Amino acid sequence: MGRPEVEVDFTVPERGELALKLRSLRSTAGLTYTQLVEKTDRVFSASHYKRAASGKEVPSWNVVLAYAKGCVPLLTWGMVDDLFELHRAAEAAVNKADSDSRRSTIVPKPHLVQNTADLGRAMRDAWARAGRPAMRTIARRSGVYVAHSTAHAIVTGRSVPSDLRQYLCFLEACDIASPDDLKVWLRAWVRAWGIPSDKALSRDRRWMEEDTVLVYDEVILAEKAEQYDAQHVLALLTRAIDQALDTVVDINNKDKRKAMVSTAFTLTSVAQVQEYLRKTTTLTYRPAA
Repeated sequence: MGRPEVEVDFTVPERGELALKLRSLRSTAGLTYTQLVEKTDRVFSASHYKRAASGKEVPSWNVVLAYAKGCVPLLTWGMVDDLFELHRAAEAAVNKADSDSRRSTIVPKPHLVQNTADLGRAMRDAWARAGRPAMRTIARRSGVYVAHSTAHAIVTGRSVPSDLRQYLCFLEACDIASPDDLKVWLRAWVRAWGIPSDKALSRDRRWMEEDTVLVYDEVILAEKAEQYDAQHVLALLTRAIDQALDTVVDINNKDKRKAMVSTAFTLTSVAQVQEYLRKTTTLTYRPAA
């Protein structure tokens, strides 16, 4: 009688569940590993099957399928689907665990970006914080917009994207995609490369999602406004639009935010703001001291 198997390793629970399922199949079939090898025409060795059922590694799908077929000659599609899901979950869990182990404790600081060198450093920190995904992983996640070689140039500090779409695709591949997260990163990009031309703005808006367009427009507006006493002018402008809409602007209300941003984009100087205020409110504009 052979020695009993070592207990399944549940260090990664999903990997352990797959191993436990394989052991259950062999136990039900009443097979030794030597018999299992014979049942599967020696396609894989006994050591392959032992490792597959140990929980210490994720076997290839071919090993899993051969193991199951050796234990259950009339394997149904439902059983195959169940095994495939267990295998997929185990692979995903191991990949996540590997990524987490490589994840940097350094928090990216896009809010401190002032130039392209700062931006490149922040992007490298974001990549490290995401667990240093492989270049092929970044290329796959970003589609055609960030090639393997481009990703390598970015993470090694040899290149900083000047194309906004490529920049955002790289960030998305590093798990930065929500509007709240993107706002500070969009502002960092504008500060590094400067406010884009109206033509570039129009082009970029065409491929952006609606929420991203709104965030981007607000960032551009804020950067433009900084050139002429941003806080004071925008505060007056917000109050003026409040009165024009005859309601209080709710920052969480997308339609009202769009109305404010749309109107503000037509105002490019303090003089225009003054004229707008005279037409829409009784407020008097007084330049900041």
